[in-house]
Amino acid sequence: MDYSKIDSFAGWVGIGLAVYFLLPTLLIYFMQVFRAENMAQPLKPDVLLPPTVNSELSMYRRDLVQLGFESRGILLISGMVNNVTALSELYVNSASGDLALVSYIYSIVNGELGETTQYTEYVRRFRSADLVLLQTNNADRRGAFLDDPGELSFRLPSVADIRELYALHLRLLERHAAGMRPFIRVDEEFGGDRLKYLEAITRECFERQTERGWMKYNEQGKYWKPTLWGAFRMVAQELPPIKQIRAMRHRTLGRRHLMELSEAF
Repeated sequence: MDYSKIDSFAGWVGIGLAVYFLLPTLLIYFMQVFRAENMAQPLKPDVLLPPTVNSELSMYRRDLVQLGFESRGILLISGMVNNVTALSELYVNSASGDLALVSYIYSIVNGELGETTQYTEYVRRFRSADLVLLQTNNADRRGAFLDDPGELSFRLPSVADIRELYALHLRLLERHAAGMRPFIRVDEEFGGDRLKYLEAITRECFERQTERGWMKYNEQGKYWKPTLWGAFRMVAQELPPIKQIRAMRHRTLGRRHLMELSEAF
C-alpha cells in the first residue's frame, strides 16, 4: 500500500475543508455589521410592498385582529445585505398579554420577488427569573444563536395557520406557565414605543452573544460584528451537511412538540 498517496490525499482534503470554511468565515468576519441604533423605522405610506407580501400581511392582520390582537404597525429592519428587505408587523393582545410578530425577509431580483422567508411568532413575557418568556413560532429554520436561559422557545415549522399556531401557543402556556402573570413590555417599559422596544431586545440579544464571545461591539461606530469564532459558527451552520442536519433536527423537534401536545390534551 502506498501510504504517501494516502497522506497526500488526506492533505488535499484538509486543505479543501479549510478553504471551504475559511473563505466564507473571513467574508462574514470582515463584512458583516449589525447596527446598534436606528436599526428599524416605520413603514412609510408611500413605500409599496410586493403585491404578494402585501396581500399576505392583510390576511394575517385579519386573522390576528379576530384573535384579539391590535396592530402597532409595520417596521422596516435595516442592516441586511443589498437587495434584501426585512420587515415585521407588531401586534399586541392586551387581554392575554401576548405579543405577535409577522415577519418577512425577501429579495428583489430583476424587479421580481425572489426568495422569501415568512414566519409568525407569539411571545408572552413574565417578571420571573425562572421563566422570562415563552415563545412559539413557525419559522422554517433556526436562528443563528442559542436559546437563552429562562426562555422557552417552541418552533413548529409545519403549522402554517397562525390561528392554529396561537392555539398551540396557549396550550404551551397552560403547560409551562400556568398561573404566571404576564406583562406587555413594549407598553409597560417603553410606553408603546415599538422602535425603542425592538432596539432594546435586539441590543440585549447581541450583548448576550458578546458575553459568549461570538460578537463584539464597536463603540465608535455603534455597531456589532462577529468575532472570528462567531463568524465561523455562523458560516458552518449554513454550509452542507451541517445546514441539512440542523434543518432535519429542527423539523423533528417540531413534530415531537406537536405529538407531546396532542397526547397532553
